[in-house]
Amino acid sequence: MMADSDYVAGLIDSLSNWGRWGPDDQLGTLNYLTAATRRDAALLVRDGEAIGLGRTLSPRDRPEFGSPMLHFMTQSGDAAPAEGQGLASDWIGLEFHGYGTTHLDALSHVFWNRRMYNGIPAGRVDGRRGATAGSVEIAKDGIMGRGVLLDVPRTRKALGSDRIGIVQPDELTACCREQGCEVRQGDIVLVRAGRDDDTVPRPAEGEPGSARPGMYVDCVRWIHERAVSVLGSDGVNDARPSGIAGVVTPIHAVAISAMGLWLIDNLYLEDLAARCAEAGRWEFCFMMTVLRIKNGTGSPVNPVAIL
Repeated sequence: MMADSDYVAGLIDSLSNWGRWGPDDQLGTLNYLTAATRRDAALLVRDGEAIGLGRTLSPRDRPEFGSPMLHFMTQSGDAAPAEGQGLASDWIGLEFHGYGTTHLDALSHVFWNRRMYNGIPAGRVDGRRGATAGSVEIAKDGIMGRGVLLDVPRTRKALGSDRIGIVQPDELTACCREQGCEVRQGDIVLVRAGRDDDTVPRPAEGEPGSARPGMYVDCVRWIHERAVSVLGSDGVNDARPSGIAGVVTPIHAVAISAMGLWLIDNLYLEDLAARCAEAGRWEFCFMMTVLRIKNGTGSPVNPVAIL
C-alpha cells in the first residue's frame, strides 16, 4: 500500500530540529558548518581543479521544465558605433523554483500545517513583502564545506543491478560502501540519481508531470542521522511520482519545514561524477554563494566543486 500524508507527518515529528539551536534560529542545518569545517574543506583541495555544478540558464530550455527564463537585450552590438566605445547589456526574468534551474531552497520555501521551520507562521511569507523570515539572505556569507558525491547509477551498475527507479536509503549506504567514502556531520551531500544519464527515461516535451529520478522520502532519515548540512541532487531531490499519496514533494516537506535542511535542486553532476570516478575520490571542497535577494525564498546558484 502506498504511504500517505500521515506517514510524512510522522517523519516531520520524529526528525524535527525545531528548537535545537534556539527558538529564534533560522540557519537550520547550516549550523553544522563552522570555521573548523570550512578549514577542513579547504584542505581537501589537491589538484585545484574546479568543476561547475550549475545548469545553463537559457530562454530556449526544454519546455517540460515550465516557465522559461526571459532574456532581452537592452543594448546590443547592432547599434555599436563604427568608431569608439559601444556596449551591450541584458535584462533577465526568472522563476527559478521548479525543475529547470539550479537553485537553493531557503527555509521559507515550504510549509507544513501553515508553519515553516522552527514554528514560524507561514504568513511571514506574504504576497507583498516576500519572506520576512527564513529568507535566502541568511546564507549571504556563502556555503562552504566538505562535499560528498553519492553516484547511485554507477553503484547500481557496479553491483549488477539494472534498477532505474526511486532511490532508497539502503542505496545511499551502498554508494558509501562501493565508493569507499563516509558521510560525516556537516557534510554537503550531492546525490546523482540519474537525471542526465542516457539510460534513464526522460519525460516527453510538454509533460511536466512525467516520472523523474529522485529519492524516496525515507532518505531524509538517513540524512538526519548523519547530520548533513545541505542536500543536493541532479533532480529536485524528490522522485516524481514521490510514492506518497497526496504529497508531491515529501522530501521538501520534511527536510525544509521540519529539519531546517537546505536543499539544492537541479544540479548538473555528470562532469563531477566522471572526474570523481577517474580520480577514485568522492570528497571535495564545495563552495556556493547566493544572490542576496531581499526576502527571497531561494536563489539561482552555480556551485563549484574543487578537487
